[in-house]
Amino acid sequence: MGGMATAPERVGITKVLAGAHWRPRIGVLLAVVSFFIYSILVISLPQVRDTPYACEQSSFAAAVSNIVYGSRIGSMYTGVFDLFTTHFTEPLPQTLEEIRAELPAQPVGELSPTTIDGNGVGYPLVATAAFRLFGFHWWAPIAVMLILMAASMVAFLRRFPPTLVTLYFSGLTAMLFSVWIWDPAVRLGIPVGSIRYFSLVGILPTFHILLSIMERQPFRAATPLAVQTMILMVAALVRGSAVTAFIAIVVVGLAIARDHTRRPAVVRKLATIGVAGLTLAVALALIVSPQWLTTGRFNTIIWTRALEGLGVNPSLPIDELNKMYHCEKYVPDGIPPGIGDQGAGCIWLAYVIEHNIPENALWDKTFNAEFEAVMRSAFFRIATKFPWLTLETFVYYKPKQIIDSIKAALQFNLSHYSPLSIALLVASLAMALFAATTAVEIGCETAVVLLAMLFNTAAYLAAYANVFTAADMSLYCVILACLTLGAIFSRGTKFRIIGKRVAFWLRSPALR
Repeated sequence: MGGMATAPERVGITKVLAGAHWRPRIGVLLAVVSFFIYSILVISLPQVRDTPYACEQSSFAAAVSNIVYGSRIGSMYTGVFDLFTTHFTEPLPQTLEEIRAELPAQPVGELSPTTIDGNGVGYPLVATAAFRLFGFHWWAPIAVMLILMAASMVAFLRRFPPTLVTLYFSGLTAMLFSVWIWDPAVRLGIPVGSIRYFSLVGILPTFHILLSIMERQPFRAATPLAVQTMILMVAALVRGSAVTAFIAIVVVGLAIARDHTRRPAVVRKLATIGVAGLTLAVALALIVSPQWLTTGRFNTIIWTRALEGLGVNPSLPIDELNKMYHCEKYVPDGIPPGIGDQGAGCIWLAYVIEHNIPENALWDKTFNAEFEAVMRSAFFRIATKFPWLTLETFVYYKPKQIIDSIKAALQFNLSHYSPLSIALLVASLAMALFAATTAVEIGCETAVVLLAMLFNTAAYLAAYANVFTAADMSLYCVILACLTLGAIFSRGTKFRIIGKRVAFWLRSPALR
C-alpha cells in the first residue's frame, strides 16, 4: 500500500525489524501459520466436533435431497427434513451417521422448492457444496468455510501487508477458547461453520475492499478485489448482518470519490465490486428454483428480526400487544415478554386467523414475502403506538445489549482444553502481538477495522444482539485489542501514527 503512508518512525527493536529486508516474508509466514493454527484447532477440538447444528437442519435436508435424490439445488423433500428434526439435539457426526442409515431408497414427503427457515438461500448452497465435495462428514461445512477463508487470505496477501490477516486468524483462534465453544449451551447457538458463524467469513474481505478503496494508488489487481467481493457476497447471503459491509463500502467509496483526483480509480473499484457481486448473485439465482425469488425467501428475514428487536425494551407493554394480536387459537400463551420467535409467530397467526388462511397453506407462506410484510406492518404499528418506548429501545436498550453481548462473548476458560491446544493458542497470540507491534500501516488498518465495526453495529441496532448473534462484533474487539497492544509495545509511536491518520482523514476534502 505504497501510497497510503510511509513507514512510521520506530524505536529500539521495532526500528530494526521495520528496516529488515526479511520482514515482509516473515509477516506473510506469520499470517499463513496463524491460519493453519486456527484450522488445526477447528478440526481437532472435540467441542467443535460434538455440537448439534440446530438452525441448519433444513439446509442439510436440502443438501441431502439434492445429492441423494437428485432434487434441484436448494429444494428439499419434507420427509428428509423430518428425519433431521428427529435428531435435532444430537451432535452433527451422530446425526449424519444415523441419517445415512435411515434414508429410504425413494424420497418421502413433498418436494419443497425452498427451505422455510427464513435464513435465505446462502447456507443451503454452502451445505450442498460441502457434502457434495467432501461427503456426509461433520467437518464438510467447516472445510468449505476454511476454503473461503484461505482464498480471502491469498487475495489479501497479494495486495496488502499481512498484519490484519494474522490478527484475523489469531482472533478467531482466541475465540475458540471463549464461551462460544467451552459452554455447551452457547455452543449450540453458534457452532463453527454454522449460519451465524458465517458472519465472520466476511470480515477479512471487508478489510481488503475498504483498504483498496482508501488507498491512493491507481486501480490495479482487479482479480483479488473481485474474489473478495464474491466471498463477502456468499457471507452476506448466509448471514444477513454481513450486508452492512456493502453499505460501508458504498458510503466510504462515495465519500472519497468527492475528491476529483481520486474519483476515476474509486469509480472503477466500485464498478468491479458491483459487477462481481451482482454476477455471483444472479448466477446463484439461476441455479436454484425461481420460487426462491418469487416467494421472497432468497435473502434472510429482516423485518421479523426488527420486530423482535422491539422486545429488547423491558418496558414494552406485552399485555397491550396481546390485545392487538389475538392468536390464542394456536398460541394460548400469546406474545411473551421480549417478543422473540413465539411473539412473531403469534402476530403472524393472528393475521392468519383474521384473513381465514387455511392451515394447509401455512407451510408455503411461513417466512415468505407475505410473512415479512406482516412483520413490517406490525413493527410500524407498534412503533407508532409506543413512540417513546421505541426511541428508548434504539437509543439505550439496543446499544446496551450490544455491549453486554460482547462482554458475554469475551469470557475465556482454558480448563476445558488440552495443553497442546493452549500452546497453539499462546503461539497464535504471540504472532498477533508481533504482527501488531511491527505493523507499518497501523493507522489505515485501525481505520478500516473501526469503519467495519461501526457499520456492522447498524445490523444489531436494526435487529438485536446477543451472545449467539454478535460474533463479528466480538471479533472486531479482539482485533482492535491486538492493535492497541501493538501500539503500546512499540512505545507509543503507533498511537501518534493512528492520531495523525485519523486527523488526515478528518481534514480530507473527500470527507467534508
